[in-house]
Amino acid sequence: MEEIKPSKLKVGEFESPRVFQKNKTGAVSIFKNKKMWECKYCKVLFDFNNSQKANHSRWCLKNPKRSEYENEVKKLGSFRKTFANQFIKAKKFGLAKPIQPEPWNKGKIGLYHHSEEIKKRLSDIKKEAIKNGTFFTKAGRCKKYKHISPIAGEILVDGTWELKFCKWADEKGIIYERNKVGFKYLKENGKQSLYFPDFKLQDGRYIEVKGYETDLDRCKWRQFPYTLIILRKFEIENLNKLLL
Repeated sequence: MEEIKPSKLKVGEFESPRVFQKNKTGAVSIFKNKKMWECKYCKVLFDFNNSQKANHSRWCLKNPKRSEYENEVKKLGSFRKTFANQFIKAKKFGLAKPIQPEPWNKGKIGLYHHSEEIKKRLSDIKKEAIKNGTFFTKAGRCKKYKHISPIAGEILVDGTWELKFCKWADEKGIIYERNKVGFKYLKENGKQSLYFPDFKLQDGRYIEVKGYETDLDRCKWRQFPYTLIILRKFEIENLNKLLL
């Protein structure tokens, strides 16, 4: 690492370093009388900005903690260049876990929470939509696709697997519709929630197109009161062999 030679200026003195900046008219102006900064270890004066000043101080040859920084860099290696935060690094390399400060709004009420009146109003709107069959869950990470079906009409599907099923059902003339009815079930913690299968067939059976399967999914399926057909990856990739 290059070492900066000491300047002849004293702390607080000014000089005219080569700093240029274009103004609105395109002309180049020179910033004069720029204040010099001093390294607290080697007493070198330089005109760097704050970030460069901090970087020089960290790697200054006279900094007693320089060896600690060098060992840290050697230990992290190429992992240092990733976007891993301090908690991931501590877990990976067995370092002490950083202490996270408490949030400024801990214990305060009414900052990001609905009032009881608003909660009741939203609950009533949801219940009315479920009763009328107009409620549609937007859960999931899949990309939404608009599909215009000659059988089910214009519907919104989650991901390419559901889209593939709809196109196959249209081609085979299978009567289906997008399910908009929620069915109650109890989670493992005892709380009640709603389960929305993906599609409903004309004969009353339901279709669930499933990719990643979880314990919560199996909990829903066990309590579902009607016949449920679960289409996983194998069935989606072999729809021509599927008999409904």
